[in-house]
Amino acid sequence: MASRPFDDTFLGLPIPPSLARQDPPLHAARPLTRCRYNQPMQHVDFEKAVRETVAELPHWVQEAMQNVEILVLDEADNHLDPDGEGLLGLYTGVPLPEREANHAGELPDVIYIFRLPHLELGLQADALREEIHRTLVHEIAHYFGMDDDHVEELGWG
Repeated sequence: MASRPFDDTFLGLPIPPSLARQDPPLHAARPLTRCRYNQPMQHVDFEKAVRETVAELPHWVQEAMQNVEILVLDEADNHLDPDGEGLLGLYTGVPLPEREANHAGELPDVIYIFRLPHLELGLQADALREEIHRTLVHEIAHYFGMDDDHVEELGWG
């Protein structure tokens, strides 16, 4: 798999503490144009690809992801995707730059990765893994407080 290299500055840039999102905590990202998929990846294999992507992240990124869960669902329900955009991924929670000192003890933030919309892209196995990687990095960027415009500028939109 040809994955994107990471360095000591997530997404190629340092993450300034002043970078705060103006979006609400429920952040819809990476809508999908629907098409038919050509080969299914079973749920367990998809989760394995997500775990492998997390393992490839720089150590400091993994350590910074405190109190955040990464969940794989087949697709978003009406609560997670009320506009029916067919999301590839979704971050819900309070981004790091917006957290206050009393944030401890809160329920974890969640990064959702949706399997069926990824499969509907019709990608071959290596390209599918790259898209999973891209989606996960996109959602992690929201966890670090980056908005969609900034993520798009960095090429992870």
